[in-house]
Amino acid sequence: MLYETLFQPQLLFWLCLAGTACGFLFDFKILLMSFLKKKVFGHILDFVITLFIGGVLFLLILNLWYGEMRLWHILVFVASLLLQQASLSKLLAKTITVCYNSLSKKIRK
Repeated sequence: MLYETLFQPQLLFWLCLAGTACGFLFDFKILLMSFLKKKVFGHILDFVITLFIGGVLFLLILNLWYGEMRLWHILVFVASLLLQQASLSKLLAKTITVCYNSLSKKIRK
């Protein structure tokens, strides 16, 4: 049996985990943008995060599948990233907003 076929579920798990972890980078951007109210900085940060996520996907495919890129690798990575953004991102953004508002009220007093 081929190495790639034998460890396919394990490699798929790492791909999904990396997509979810990269989704948290966008949540980190929400945290930074709540403290810094500059739109230009937000656009630059979006571009840098997107380049970083593309680099993570490229290195992951290079290391796990020895550079053999398939369409389903990209689809699984993007699906896990979007699933994280659709589920945990809303909850995390709301929590960050509530904490930021309560902290700013306490600082004003």
